[in-house]
Amino acid sequence: VVCHFPDNIIEEADLVAACTGVRPNIDFITPDTVATKQAVVVDEQMRTSKQNLYAAGDVSQAYNMFSGKQEWFGTWGNACRQGYVAGCNMAGKETKYPGSTTQNISSFFSWTYAQLGDVHSKQKDMRYIAIGEPSRGGYALLSFERNRLTGANLLNCTHLSGRLRKAIIQRQDWASYLADPERYGNMHRIEQMVDEPGRALSLRSHRD
Repeated sequence: VVCHFPDNIIEEADLVAACTGVRPNIDFITPDTVATKQAVVVDEQMRTSKQNLYAAGDVSQAYNMFSGKQEWFGTWGNACRQGYVAGCNMAGKETKYPGSTTQNISSFFSWTYAQLGDVHSKQKDMRYIAIGEPSRGGYALLSFERNRLTGANLLNCTHLSGRLRKAIIQRQDWASYLADPERYGNMHRIEQMVDEPGRALSLRSHRD
């Protein structure tokens, strides 16, 4: 199969899988009763435009922690956090939602893929680190903005996804690791950062 992409990019593949995605169901909402875009628009406390009405989960359009815009993410992790924030505020405990981040994990035959955070930023000071091989313990592509981990693509090492997602949300500083390119061949530091001792993957680096 020959695939043609924008910017005159051509890729050959043995198999092409179409991902149709998901979308929020807001058909039950009467028009003009509450503000909607792609989904029900909410603020940092999960409040809608209607007084005393909150929305959380797949039906809500909350803040993206990277863009600062109200965007829709239909993922379990974001839904759980939004539900907690909405419940706290409804119960009188003022709580703010830190923002949504993408998190998707899928299996395809013997391969497991995970995508976390934002790996497509257009910022000029982005850096990308590629680690390992998919068939030899896993492959990870990590993206950094100003030494902060912003996203990760993982192949066959999705057990790292929880720790990496936590590092993204907490805006963990990786400056000590990124400062010395000579250390990229030594995985000891990256093992410490993701709390996975004993892994031995090769590492290479390139800039955007």
